[in-house]
Order: sequence, then structure tokens, then C-alpha cells
Amino acid sequence: MEAFIKKHLSKIQAKHWIWIVVIIAIATLIICFICDIIGSDNWMGVEAIFTITTFIISAIVFLGQRKELIYQNTTQELRNEMYVFLNSKENFDNTYHVKIFMFTNNFFKLYKKIKKHNNESLINEFALHQSTRDLIGYIATETFTQDIKEYFTEDKIKEIKNLAREIAKLYITYCSNYSIL
Repeated sequence: MEAFIKKHLSKIQAKHWIWIVVIIAIATLIICFICDIIGSDNWMGVEAIFTITTFIISAIVFLGQRKELIYQNTTQELRNEMYVFLNSKENFDNTYHVKIFMFTNNFFKLYKKIKKHNNESLINEFALHQSTRDLIGYIATETFTQDIKEYFTEDKIKEIKNLAREIAKLYITYCSNYSIL
């Protein structure tokens, strides 16, 4: 149920829900009017169905809007964390191998967190940032492999290089889609 709400219903904006409720209300009034003309006592049941339906729709709207707000706040927090990290000049001092080790670890932890959040705009901002491009270029060199060899295993170095390729592909894809290259 939650997956259905997240996939379909949370995309509907609040103004659309208002129209849905108005349409249900009008349909209910028409049904009640028809039942009244016919002389049926079933219109009380129709009103109850309308009330329950309206309550359920209102709850779904509230939950959808709340989830969207949480998602937007998380996106903004990740964006802030990303820019603080990528704009920090001390992170890009390549003179100390230990710093390279710490930075590389933190860089890819941040990338994985952003990727898990699944916000295409944020992922593109990360891939397009100059510091990201500088690091990806550095990782592609043999110097990086030599500098980092004592801190990472071969498997970890391969993982880092694969993640770097993934980020480079994002950059190339973005640039080719928007003719930036």
C-alpha cells in the first residue's frame, strides 16, 4: 500500500486532490438527489461513504505531502553536506596520503548516500562539480593507485575506480544530453 501511495498518489498535488474531493462531493449530491426523488432511504449510506472516502483521501494527501516535505528537506540537507564537503579546499590537499585516504572514503560515502536518495538533480550536481571532476581525473591516474595502495586493498581500489567511472559516465551523459561538451 505504501509503495502504491509513494509511486502514484504522492505525485498528485494538493490542488488535484481538492478537485477529486469536489467531484466526489458533486457525485454524492447527485446520487442523494436521485435517491430522494426515487424515495429511497439509501442516501444516508451514500453520505457515509462520501465522508469516509473524503477522510481517506485527506489522510493520503496529508501523508503524501508530509513524505514529499521530508524528501525535500533530506535533499536540501544532502545538498548542503555535498557543497560543504566539495568546496572545502583542505580536502583537496594531495600532499598527505592519509588525507587522500580519508577524503576518498568520505567522498564515496557521500556519493553513495546521494545515490541512495535517488534525486537525479542532486546526483548531476555532484557529478558536475569541479572538485568531483578533479578527483575523478586524479583517480584515473597511476599516481593515485600508487599513493593509495598502502591504505586500500586491491578490491577496494577496483571499487573506487568503478565508482569513479560511474560518476564520469554521469558527467558525460549529462553533458551530452545538454550539449555542454
